[in-house]
Amino acid sequence: MSFASASYAHNADNSKVRLLYARGAQKCSSDSHNLLVCGYIEAENAPNCKVSVHNMYNFGINYGEWKSSTATYVGPSSQDNYGIWYFETEKVPNPIMYSSDFKTGVNFEFAIKYEANSQTYWDNNNWSNYRLSVGYTAEHPGLILNGSSVVLHYADCWQRDNKTYFRGSIKLRNLSYDKSVKVVYTTDNWATTKECCAVYERDYWSTLESWIFLIDAPVDTKEIKFAIAYTASGTTHWDNNFRANYTLSVPGSYPSSSL
Repeated sequence: MSFASASYAHNADNSKVRLLYARGAQKCSSDSHNLLVCGYIEAENAPNCKVSVHNMYNFGINYGEWKSSTATYVGPSSQDNYGIWYFETEKVPNPIMYSSDFKTGVNFEFAIKYEANSQTYWDNNNWSNYRLSVGYTAEHPGLILNGSSVVLHYADCWQRDNKTYFRGSIKLRNLSYDKSVKVVYTTDNWATTKECCAVYERDYWSTLESWIFLIDAPVDTKEIKFAIAYTASGTTHWDNNFRANYTLSVPGSYPSSSL
């Protein structure tokens, strides 16, 4: 089912709302291990507007029902008169917790609904909805880059052998053959700034690439702040956590283990 064909979907208009990126995630506690999709949306500012994500899941022959998850406003976008919204879909118990088949996962399908001025608009991936896989199986990508060109996928830092180590993984859209990917970071709250070049790791599905980095920092480092700069065809694309930059305490990781 595509939400574009639902009777209450008046408009499919990416000028009003669009997915920036979405990723598979795990949310664990002492007695549960759940899978979900989380991500960010850009939507036009309007009084009392509402952004939500309609989603369903399946694994094997088991299908869930369509449900709605309300997105949360994060702050202004770099584009005038637009805001950034964060969402998480419904949590689904990881099938490996109650299945003898450890090579399994969950497929999610979703579309974005934006309500403003008594009108309803959708970003439904050109009437096809978005699809993303979480877990061992990979019928669909585990990451979708739509309005974003580059995103930090994972980072962590730790101390050992009188050094602080800082590493991470970056996913980006392959916009050109010639490109550079840098991590711009500070260990002293931007009193000084350093750069590290990331290196190509592998292709990720058909149009994405994975890049990685490893940095040695002073052993007394307590906190690392950083952003990602991706330059292709003369244009630099930033992932700076929506102008807030990323911050990692030492030791620490992104996303946090609670997600």
